[in-house]
Amino acid sequence: MLKDHPDIEGMQQKGFIFPPVEQSIDSMGNTMKPGDPVLKLNGKVFAENELTLNEQLILCECGAVEDEA
Repeated sequence: MLKDHPDIEGMQQKGFIFPPVEQSIDSMGNTMKPGDPVLKLNGKVFAENELTLNEQLILCECGAVEDEA
């Protein structure tokens, strides 16, 4: 009897090869991964990767704080 590759057996047992990456959603509906740069303002979170430079500057002028997701 042929034996499958260990990755194939793991996928058949678990449903995936590698564990899924946890993602969260910012205040505008964009997905973020842990460690992504974000701007926080008044309890709202904005993914910096999805914002234009002008939007980032406006948020910083309004008092947004840079952080990581």
